[in-house]
Amino acid sequence: MIVVAKLSLFIVWLMAFVITCLVLGITFPVIVLFDKFQMLFKEVSL
Repeated sequence: MIVVAKLSLFIVWLMAFVITCLVLGITFPVIVLFDKFQMLFKEVSL
């Protein structure tokens, strides 16, 4: 029973880790691109 509890806890932790990685993988490039676009717009407006 303890083994099953540990296994389920590990699976939950693993899923949380994967979701965090996916979220970071999606949001980080978007933030970087947004930052670059802002710099481009500033240069264009000047």
